[in-house]
Amino acid sequence: MTDIVGSNEPSQQPDRIVEGFCYRPDIDGLRAIAVLAVVLFHAGLGFPGGYVGVDVFFVISGFLITSLIIKDLEQDKFSLVGFWERRVRRIWPPLIVMSVGCLLAGWFYLLPDDYQELGESTVWQNLFASNIFFWRESGYFEGPADEKPLLHTWSLAVEEQFYLFLPLLLSVVAKVNRLSRRFLVSAFAAGIVASLALSVYGVAHHPGATFYLLPTRVWELLLGSLLSVLSIRFLPRNHRVSEFAGALGLIAIAVPCFLYDEATPFPGLSATIPCFGTALVIWSSMPTGTAGVANQTLVGKLLSNRGLVFVGFISYSLYLWHWPVFVFAKHSSFFPLSLGDRVKLLGLSFFLAVVSWKFIETPFRLKAVFAKRNQLFKLSGAISTLVVVSGVAIMVASGIQSRFSNEALTFIQAQDDREFTTNQTLEEVEAGRLPRFGKASSERRPSVLLWGDSHAHSAMPALDKILKQRGLVGVVATHSATSPVLDYYRLPQNGYGLRESAPKFSRAVLSYAETVDIKEVILVGCWVSDHESVASGGTIGFDEAILRTISELRNIGCRVWVMLQVPTHPVDVPRALVYSATRNIKLDEIAAKPSKWNGLYGDGSEFLQRAITAGARLLNPRPEFLDPKGYYFMMAKDGCPLYVDKGHLTAAGSRLILAPFFDRSLPDDFGQSIP
Repeated sequence: MTDIVGSNEPSQQPDRIVEGFCYRPDIDGLRAIAVLAVVLFHAGLGFPGGYVGVDVFFVISGFLITSLIIKDLEQDKFSLVGFWERRVRRIWPPLIVMSVGCLLAGWFYLLPDDYQELGESTVWQNLFASNIFFWRESGYFEGPADEKPLLHTWSLAVEEQFYLFLPLLLSVVAKVNRLSRRFLVSAFAAGIVASLALSVYGVAHHPGATFYLLPTRVWELLLGSLLSVLSIRFLPRNHRVSEFAGALGLIAIAVPCFLYDEATPFPGLSATIPCFGTALVIWSSMPTGTAGVANQTLVGKLLSNRGLVFVGFISYSLYLWHWPVFVFAKHSSFFPLSLGDRVKLLGLSFFLAVVSWKFIETPFRLKAVFAKRNQLFKLSGAISTLVVVSGVAIMVASGIQSRFSNEALTFIQAQDDREFTTNQTLEEVEAGRLPRFGKASSERRPSVLLWGDSHAHSAMPALDKILKQRGLVGVVATHSATSPVLDYYRLPQNGYGLRESAPKFSRAVLSYAETVDIKEVILVGCWVSDHESVASGGTIGFDEAILRTISELRNIGCRVWVMLQVPTHPVDVPRALVYSATRNIKLDEIAAKPSKWNGLYGDGSEFLQRAITAGARLLNPRPEFLDPKGYYFMMAKDGCPLYVDKGHLTAAGSRLILAPFFDRSLPDDFGQSIP
């Protein structure tokens, strides 16, 4: 993602491993294609798979850095200190300026939790380990990824971690034994196979770790490394072959940009297409002799266009600045950015990139400032330490809450007002180890089962209160992003939920209810999310899954209650409440309004009647959230915030709204007799 430097010095010895390595403008053009794909993807301007641009960067970076290291080793000019001086000059100046800019902007735009996370991510980023931080922080309730200003630095961390061991490995090999092309090809190829296999496995079983961590990404960098040490006999010598390879490679990069989207399992096998496409483009124009002259193809000439090359020059700064520009724009707005807004932000990103490249990147890289190595290291060490201390201070101060009034802090604290968030596993359900609530200490067997997803977690404080009042014992079977239905599963884009294991989980819940002789089952879910999901699976559709679940629960003797989904707002509620207190924003203008959606599936009452016919008793809490005039759904009531985000209730809001609703709606014989 970072390297644009090459060498214009041709190799003078035909037995060099890196043969005829020269500066290639087509690689700068290729870097431009990669960064434009990423930026336009983040801007929402027609590249749903533009994130593959990061993978293109990885291959390019592996190729260039490996070539430079081996070239220096062969000429006895390589040193680790010199290598890291070049890395610091190349990476550190614009990165640290961008980080400081984010900390300053965060003071004005971020709520305490978000600012605290920014402080922590700044610390990890300065240690080049932000990929590990964001992997650890990628939980279901950790907030949207597009609200984290330094999220994009995960890819820089992956690269720098790779560069921690690559020069060491090559240096050791060079000292123990002369650099052997055969050994390097074998080592790089073995690393590619192992890492790619791990990536394929990880996408299916550990998608978050697979996306962020080095072991499942290193094959992409090693692919570039392998390309750099190929023998001349493996390089294109037939012009038609070169032309075909270059065109095929460019197509392999372009097609995923349009056909992939956020639901595509990635990286894994999906990443092989753009990565090997990048390798083909680089390979097609590689020098075929020791003269150091690239073998230009039509694709190579296209990529060498001056405009693309210039974008390649500023690609690092553009990558650094575009993401926080869009993130802070989203933090300052309640609604999705308009097309005009996104185009303006894109223009601002390019402006900042050019300024950063001209006045920060270039002077440091060309040693126009801090030319001496010790000066550079002292400067970078001092400023990085100051930034780390600032990040730690923001963490310790919990995001510096003193920036807000007491009223605003009350709303801010709603973000953490959750009491029940534990997911049950398939093994726990099969073993009958379900958490108890209500009169949990009672020796009585449970008579109530709450089954659902994270919205069931939100309903638990209210239901727990009612069960305690009535002396009833309940058990809970919940898992975030997993619908409480039979023979159906969702494939959320964020990788959460039980996914393909959901049918087994739901069947285990049904078996438990029958074995324990549960009297009452309450189904609570984020129904609209399922209704709109296009990535799903199972033997039946979602509507039939709901009806089948109701029928089968009735068949084993359960009384079935289906709670319609509570209103979901188009904005983050705690943030909206804070802005209403500090910026005079009118909540009735941004809150969710009543619509035709029935709260379960489809519009109108037709499906609701089908559910009733199947044996369900409906619980409709939606009217409880309406303002007195029935114009909009409330975000807060009597000063009490009702939501922790857009759609999950706070524990206080659950008790305030749902507890009296449940008390009125559930009959006196609830949980006491088999219907």
